[in-house]
Amino acid sequence: MRKSLTPWLLILGAFAILFFDDIFPTLYAFYISLFVHSMISDVPPRFTYLTNYVNLLRDPDINSSFLRGFSFSILTTVLSLILGLGIAFLMAKDFRGNKLFRVIVCLPLAIPYITVGSVWKLMCNPNIGVIPYFLRTLGIVYDISSDGFQAFITTVIIDLWHWTPLVALVLLAALTSISKSILEAAEIDGATKLQKLKYIYLPLISSDILFVILIRLMDSLKIFDEVWLLTGGGPGTSTRYISIALYSIVLKRWDMGYGAAISMVFAYIIIFLSWIMNKILQVRRT
Repeated sequence: MRKSLTPWLLILGAFAILFFDDIFPTLYAFYISLFVHSMISDVPPRFTYLTNYVNLLRDPDINSSFLRGFSFSILTTVLSLILGLGIAFLMAKDFRGNKLFRVIVCLPLAIPYITVGSVWKLMCNPNIGVIPYFLRTLGIVYDISSDGFQAFITTVIIDLWHWTPLVALVLLAALTSISKSILEAAEIDGATKLQKLKYIYLPLISSDILFVILIRLMDSLKIFDEVWLLTGGGPGTSTRYISIALYSIVLKRWDMGYGAAISMVFAYIIIFLSWIMNKILQVRRT
């Protein structure tokens, strides 16, 4: 009897953490999403079934935030994949100063989110920022506090600067795992660099590329700290991604029921995307 319980006792701690950290909050969030529940109102919570979810579908502000967030996520994922692959090829080359180059490339990964947002806020300040100063010398007016497009592009650049090194490191590991005999055979056959990229590198690291896409999609969809510190979701709604819209609803309006409904939909969109990418990875590995 004691032996049969031993495996369950060993995983009890892990299960308790999983329950209180994931399962219980998710179930409670779904429960709250079925109520009209404002914490700044004297009206008690009122059970309304799926009304919050119906309102979510009809809310143009939330729908535009989802669309804006997905546009941001797709753009940053594609660009970080392209840039990361190029940097990975550079890091894979044997040249003088390669180790120093790798350290410099990976430095952004060691910087906390809040620090990234604060530093870029100073650099982008239209009065004292170094970026507006140099752009003015080129005749370009740069002010993210009034130009929504510039603010959106700046958030994309910040995300690329912060997370492209991660993509490069993952792809570097994949590139270095390719057998040198395959590359030597391709060179003997007279394959060009473009042909080696198309027929050797990309097919052999395709699983790693899909893994990177999955990680970047999930991470960029949840971006909050850097954007909130830099623009606060503005100007207007140009950088009001879903995480910022959710923050405004839950922690400014204290609309817990509607915020919980948005959280549930957002979470299951990410889970669905992760499931699709996982299936693709499984097919590639078989």
